[in-house]
Formats: sequence, structure tokens, C-alpha cells
Amino acid sequence: MARQSFTASGFDVVTTNGPAGTLTLTANAATSVISHTDVTAASLIFLMPTSANAAADQGSATGVWVSGRSAGVSFTLTHPNNANADKTFNFWMVN
Repeated sequence: MARQSFTASGFDVVTTNGPAGTLTLTANAATSVISHTDVTAASLIFLMPTSANAAADQGSATGVWVSGRSAGVSFTLTHPNNANADKTFNFWMVN
């Protein structure tokens, strides 16, 4: 297959070395608060599951989503309420 190149227009390119880390969702709860001083009201927070139970929660009917941000303090994730204690994710925050 020949290598092809293309040009995309109309898109913003974001360059960042933004904060990243790991987190574990709280078992037997529907929300988890993740303390992080770099969060802003407009932070984009990307989650990548690193355990099977995290992937199952992310793929569930309710999913795992950022439901709140408190600038300079924390962000909140809403997720399925179950007893699994090993729901771990990597995260990357773009400000």
C-alpha cells in the first residue's frame, strides 16, 4: 500500500504537556472526586481504562463521564455504582 498524505483544515491543533496520571473509581458509589490543582472549568479530561472492570464501566449503559469541575481543586466522575474496587484509569487533562 502506498503511503498517502493529507491536509486537514478547519481544525485547531492543541499542543500540550498537560497533567496526566492514574485514578481509581470509588467502589459502591456513583461518583468519584479526583483532587487535582491543575483542573480548570474548561479542562478537557480524557480517560483510558487500565483494568477490565474499568473498561466494563466505561462501556456500560451509563458510562464514565466528567460530571463536574472545580477550578484548582478537583473534577468529578459519574460512573456505575458497583462493588468492583479495581476500576483504574489513566487520565490526561488538556487546559
